Amino acid sequence: MSVLEEYPKTHRDEARRLRSVLAAVPGLEDASRAEFAAAINNLANKACDLEDVFQRLLRGPANADELADLLTALELTLEQIRGESDTVDGKLYEMADRLRPEAP
Repeated sequence: MSVLEEYPKTHRDEARRLRSVLAAVPGLEDASRAEFAAAINNLANKACDLEDVFQRLLRGPANADELADLLTALELTLEQIRGESDTVDGKLYEMADRLRPEAP
């Protein structure tokens, strides 16, 4: 099996729990809450995959083919992270501000 066939590797589905956590954000609509929960869940999964690829690189690939696959897996994982980050771009700051009391 090729290293590339192993990724994406992490498949935790915590979006429902994240939606519940995000319910505490005032004024956040249900659709937005679901979208952000899914994006955060996907980002966390990709972060685990990124860490896995990183550790495998540090251990030293067995051969040039494995190194090529790991570098490709790293790039593909980063592309997926960039895509998900577009969903949350700046909006997490906005949600955090909604949760903080007004400054005097």
